Amino acid sequence: MIEKDRIIIGLTGPFGSGCSKIVALILRDKRNFSIYSVADILKKVAIDKDPSFETKRKKEKRKILQDIGNKMRKKDIEEGNKGGVLIRKIMEFDQKAKNKKNIVIYSIKNPCEIAELKIYPNAYIMAIDASSNTIDKPAFS
Repeated sequence: MIEKDRIIIGLTGPFGSGCSKIVALILRDKRNFSIYSVADILKKVAIDKDPSFETKRKKEKRKILQDIGNKMRKKDIEEGNKGGVLIRKIMEFDQKAKNKKNIVIYSIKNPCEIAELKIYPNAYIMAIDASSNTIDKPAFS
């Protein structure tokens, strides 16, 4: 289990909602966070299965990633878990790396991942739905 003084922030939102922009702002401010993407796990699986994955069109890639994620979650549920396999993989990697930083996980697109994050008492889940233009504007001008 993760240490109680470490914060986990989960970012979810529709495609193009601004989650990666929020992550870029966190990194720019050099906060004490390790950044993980659920989509990066899926991309690695996709490339392992089909090295030509990166040459495919955006919509085709998205469909492939969704299918891979759904299959992984279905298998996880069949094994008696709740389908949060992708979050568990991130947390296992983080623990193996002996990371002591706070954590941001983005590209969360499925309720199973949110449910998995909720087992951590120090996890905060934020839904983002703003364009990059909105995020770039100062809050008070």
